[in-house]
Amino acid sequence: MFGLYWFWEIVRMHSLTPSTNKEVINKAKKLNLLFLTMIGALLVYKCFWLNPTTDSSIYLALLFILVVGYRALIYRVYHPKRTGTETPLKDVDDLEKILISKARDVAANAKVHLSGFRVGAAIVSDTGNVYTGCNVEFDNYSNTIHAEEAAISALVSAGEKNAVSLAVFTFGNDVSFPCGMCRQSLFELGCKKMKVIACNQHKCETKTIEELLPEGFRL
Repeated sequence: MFGLYWFWEIVRMHSLTPSTNKEVINKAKKLNLLFLTMIGALLVYKCFWLNPTTDSSIYLALLFILVVGYRALIYRVYHPKRTGTETPLKDVDDLEKILISKARDVAANAKVHLSGFRVGAAIVSDTGNVYTGCNVEFDNYSNTIHAEEAAISALVSAGEKNAVSLAVFTFGNDVSFPCGMCRQSLFELGCKKMKVIACNQHKCETKTIEELLPEGFRL
């Protein structure tokens, strides 16, 4: 059973997108090594010290604990608990770099079984807090949530009112700025000079929302 789990881990490691946080990968490797050592010790116990008549139940109990414990911990590695959607940035100077990094990291969580096009977005409010979001696809496509929408929703849900800057990260050959619908949302949420940073693995481009949507609609 552990062999099957580790075979799946090998497959998963080789199928991870470039957006996957390196810290997550390293934690997964350490956890797998730890449990490999533990199962090795259990096998040694079985081969040299186990009394089949009296210790079989102990062996099975230890094996069960290892299996359940491994699955629970490896799940936590890939799906860590969120401590909140905001990160104070009042003491950080390199805001753009942080936004890009957060947008890249959250893109790993995107649900893109239809298009395979991962998008991560990170938006900073005028109070200095950062909120992130990724795209979530549904089978009928029309219910799909854009990464920018998810980030904006997180910002507004936290009681914020104004946005200052947004970073979008994708993995295509060209950088991708937000679509027209998202540009309108950003236009209403931020000022005309709000910066929108579009990035991929190789480069970034920055434009103001006024450049992206010269004649934004106001009711």
